[in-house]
Amino acid sequence: FLLQLSEHSYYVLARLLNRSTWVSPTLRCTLDITQSASQSIIMAAADDGWQDILGSGSLLRKVLQPGDGPAAERGNNATIVVSLQVDSKSIYEDKTMRFRTGEGDVSTALDVCVPLMQLNERCLIKSSYRFDKLEEATSESEILYTVHLTELEPSAPLDEMTDEDRVAIASERRLQGNAELKAGDYEQAIVTYKRAIGAINKSADNTEVPESQVLQAECVKLYNNLALAYIKLKQYKVAADKCDMVLMMDPKNVKSLARKFTALLELERLEDAREVVKLGLLVDEAMFRVHEVKLQRKQKARDEASKAMYKKMMTGLSEGKGVEGQASTEEEKVQTEEMQSRVFFYVIVAVVVGIVLAGLAVVLVDP
Repeated sequence: FLLQLSEHSYYVLARLLNRSTWVSPTLRCTLDITQSASQSIIMAAADDGWQDILGSGSLLRKVLQPGDGPAAERGNNATIVVSLQVDSKSIYEDKTMRFRTGEGDVSTALDVCVPLMQLNERCLIKSSYRFDKLEEATSESEILYTVHLTELEPSAPLDEMTDEDRVAIASERRLQGNAELKAGDYEQAIVTYKRAIGAINKSADNTEVPESQVLQAECVKLYNNLALAYIKLKQYKVAADKCDMVLMMDPKNVKSLARKFTALLELERLEDAREVVKLGLLVDEAMFRVHEVKLQRKQKARDEASKAMYKKMMTGLSEGKGVEGQASTEEEKVQTEEMQSRVFFYVIVAVVVGIVLAGLAVVLVDP
């Protein structure tokens, strides 16, 4: 559909996607664009040779050396040699990267621009923090890539690839997720880990265990890291579920047992946590003795809270205030004042009545 749009229509669509607040940067930028389409639609080249990819000025490309081979397409296995500068400071030079184009395996800027290149092409890509949240960059930084597309070949669908090739893709994505996790970008790490699991197990939500031991080994690492990311976000129920996926494949996995214990403890599921400790003591006694102490402290705190609540209820009952508990100090003060007013009123009335009756008695006795 995108390739059938006129140049003007595509340009307008690209600008709308670029400005919409509800579209994530990754979704906004991973448009399925081929080299043949790019020659006639979205890019307006300035006099200095820079091409504005999305019409917003935030992602630019400049060809240094035209390619002499086929155009890249989404899903190709591409090999590039890339150098990176942030604010004119070199971060790395001539780094070789191999990835599937258009699938989010590299930075957003590279993921969008490499499918626009031809084999053996060299180009500059000027990006921004919006597309490349690099540790060395800020929101005002200028990010500059120098890219040489050295290899390009069609890639088979994942379900037709060998286990080793699928693990290689998943492992590369896992390392990317690890970097995001370390940087504190937990939500993006989860997205990356799920994409890595997709290369192994079709979907991160697929509860079926891969039959291949090679695939299982990579899955264990991915689900363990995914559980840690969810713990960082305090999504303990999901974290415990991901640990269960690991334990289905490796029942004695220490990391998974420890992370499941942490999740269950935060969820106040102390009986389940106790069962995890029992299993953990058989695998790593030193570690789970420490966890056992944590569990005992948590149980003690819960017991003390229960005793305090029971004592408060009993105190309320003994003072005739019912199970609802004692009234507040202010309420008690108001009630006391009201009672004093009523007593005073009754005393005055009694005195008046007494005087009247005494007068009547005098009259009756001494007419």
